Amino acid sequence: MIAILPFIMWACGEKKAENQDSKVAVDTTKVQECTYELIKDSARVAWTAFKFTERVGVNGKFDTFMIAGNTSAKTTDEILKSLSMKVLVSSVNTGNPDRDAKIKKEFFGTMASKDTLSGFVKEVGTDSLTISFKMNNIEKDIKAAYKISETEISLISMIDVGMWNASKSIAALNKVCKDVHKGADGKSILHPDVKLSISAAINKICK
Repeated sequence: MIAILPFIMWACGEKKAENQDSKVAVDTTKVQECTYELIKDSARVAWTAFKFTERVGVNGKFDTFMIAGNTSAKTTDEILKSLSMKVLVSSVNTGNPDRDAKIKKEFFGTMASKDTLSGFVKEVGTDSLTISFKMNNIEKDIKAAYKISETEISLISMIDVGMWNASKSIAALNKVCKDVHKGADGKSILHPDVKLSISAAINKICK
């Protein structure tokens, strides 16, 4: 009996250890819920046109525009999918009042729709968007590359205004700006392609 007792005590001890090890740890850490908010007041709509044979950029922006859509969502994709924008062309700003007046009159002023540009997001891809862009009363789909960080959404697209039957408007603007559009080769050129850039700050809010 004395010989068996240590064995019984050893067996019971092992049983207790097994029971302790089999306990499952419960993680009580609370999972954060986050939302993203687009800061509309921070939005910027800019463009770059190109003159001369060597394609020197002329930068400008629009000071007045309206953004619509879901500006607060659980993902940035949800925000992008709902965005639309309307731009007042009278707010064009290149930092040169004389040039601004010519753009308003000779470029936008010769179009069927003289007051606004507009667009909305149709599809969100992995690194690009499909946007329906309206100018000169014509709607066409364009592609825009986009980037998203913790603090900003930015879009860039190259468009050819000829797709919106605006070649005559380019020619009209180049005619009144003939001398300032002459490059080193003496040719007066205003290219039909324009780079559009749109950006806005975002806030990530977690609870």
